[in-house]
Amino acid sequence: MPAFEARKQKRVRRASEPTPLAPPLEDAELALRLAEGDRWAQEAFYRKYVQLVWGVSLRLMGNRADAEDVVQDTFAEALRDAKQLRDGRMFRRWLMSIAVHQAHRRFRRRRLLRTLGLDRGEEAVTLDALASPLAGPDVAIELRKLGEVLQALPPRRRIAWSLRMLEGCSLDEVADLCGCSLATAKRDILAAHRALRAHVDIAEVPDVQG
Repeated sequence: MPAFEARKQKRVRRASEPTPLAPPLEDAELALRLAEGDRWAQEAFYRKYVQLVWGVSLRLMGNRADAEDVVQDTFAEALRDAKQLRDGRMFRRWLMSIAVHQAHRRFRRRRLLRTLGLDRGEEAVTLDALASPLAGPDVAIELRKLGEVLQALPPRRRIAWSLRMLEGCSLDEVADLCGCSLATAKRDILAAHRALRAHVDIAEVPDVQG
């Protein structure tokens, strides 16, 4: 069993400082070896991309417990379907699309738990906690406000805005990752931005042209 699966019993953040196994494989070779079910390639794949998936998941979900679940489920799905992707150049976008899908699943589950009165009430991770230690107190205050408003947004708008403004995805990528039209992606981003501007001092309109 690859070390990745054994790590499901641990906290994902412990994997944020991987130790090298060997000289890293190029993504093209990594994709071929993953498709063949190579156990070492699975470990190398996890170590190479866990930081990316962890960061996206934490910013989308807003708490560590759900983010860890998203990371675990994302890699489980990716390794299960590795034979479908032989182009290593697509790893980043492919993993992000799986992570966004898993985030949507978690949001639906969270709504159901709240409806049933079974929500775990996990403590949210505010954006100021994710900021650089060099950020000043004024920046930290604004980031905390921003994170609090983001938490209150409908999941679809929150994810679209975060992918565009925090992850730097193009509008086409946002639409693809969210499984919606380009027009819908733009509407969700703008609606989220207007809601944020009512509470936080940010630019009037985000770039929605490309």
